[in-house]
Amino acid sequence: MVKTIDHSEITVIGGGVIGCFIAYYLSKAGKDVVLVDKGDVGAGASGANDACIMAQSKKPGPKLSLAIHSSNTLWQNLAEELDHDIEYVRKGSMLVMESEEEVEFIRAFTQAQKDFGLPVEFLDQKETRRLQPAISPRILASTFCPIDGEVNPFFLLVALVNKIRCHGGRIYTHCAVEGFKTREGMMTHVATERGLIQTSVVVCAGGAYSSHVGRMAGVDIPIEPRRGQVLITEAIPPLIGPYIMSAKAIVAKHSAVASAHEKAGSPEYALGMIISQTVSGNMVLGVTYEFAGYDTRTTVQGITAVARYTSTILPALRNLRVIRTFSGLRPFTRDGLPIVGPSDRFPNFIIAAGHEGDGVAVSPATGMEVSQRLIEGAWSDRRESREVRKEQVSVGFPG
Repeated sequence: MVKTIDHSEITVIGGGVIGCFIAYYLSKAGKDVVLVDKGDVGAGASGANDACIMAQSKKPGPKLSLAIHSSNTLWQNLAEELDHDIEYVRKGSMLVMESEEEVEFIRAFTQAQKDFGLPVEFLDQKETRRLQPAISPRILASTFCPIDGEVNPFFLLVALVNKIRCHGGRIYTHCAVEGFKTREGMMTHVATERGLIQTSVVVCAGGAYSSHVGRMAGVDIPIEPRRGQVLITEAIPPLIGPYIMSAKAIVAKHSAVASAHEKAGSPEYALGMIISQTVSGNMVLGVTYEFAGYDTRTTVQGITAVARYTSTILPALRNLRVIRTFSGLRPFTRDGLPIVGPSDRFPNFIIAAGHEGDGVAVSPATGMEVSQRLIEGAWSDRRESREVRKEQVSVGFPG
């Protein structure tokens, strides 16, 4: 007979920033929470990202709303709230353009964001170089968003884990989920390699692996992995102010998945660009957009492409030494929107995944929203949950 290793009110599957924030806010509110992960906390995309908290990379909609709320209300006070230095800095971000076609596209993209409520301004070439003196003369224009920032994801996860435990939550790492037990259309237990966890609610925050978790429950979660390769250089004195992203990255980020598969081998499509500098002085350079299944290896082609492209934008990078490379699997959805809400099949099986490369940026607001809805019982009615499911898949949080 399989032993029961724990009893919880809510079980969160996934130890990335989304899962940890959900568990944190729930435990802070006095809920009995268990967090499980097949590896270490932060071993997935949350520990393999560019550390940037960016609102202006997002289209108007749920993710942009979450990013604005996180930046304006949550990120600035998190270090104090968590009693831990998370190396959060708010220097803003710049989106740079290299062609007239990109200028035209980004003008419209930025205007839509401004209409949505994002504080962002369009800068000509002279204004761009004034704000970012080290930038290449090939850059024709840029946009600047002052609310964007950067964070140390490892410090952040350590702080969240400490607070979850402080509030009575339990965390099981290296504890793979193997299935579920159900009764009368509701989940009753999470089956792990260590034993059963009896629970009233299950939250799937498994990132790129959420579809695997869903299949164990017979639930279709349309998420697939998209690999992003990143490199880290030696530490140097301050080189840039706001971190830098390319218009190409926006095109790659928001293109349809069908086109992505067709063009996955094209460097023009598969390569975006982001340049940031950590508090310690290391340059963080990325990033590729690749459909390579669940392969987390870096490649010579990918890393070389990142190094070459970023050094054309910031020529001072050419003589720096690379000290580390890594890749992460971003949870990609076809419409670019996160999937948040109860599943069709089990009303107490809540999905919170599909944020792709925006997980860190929107994680505080997502964690707060999901926890509040669970606390308020907003997803407890079986008929209502099934009726609104299609809206949740397409727009994020239903009204």
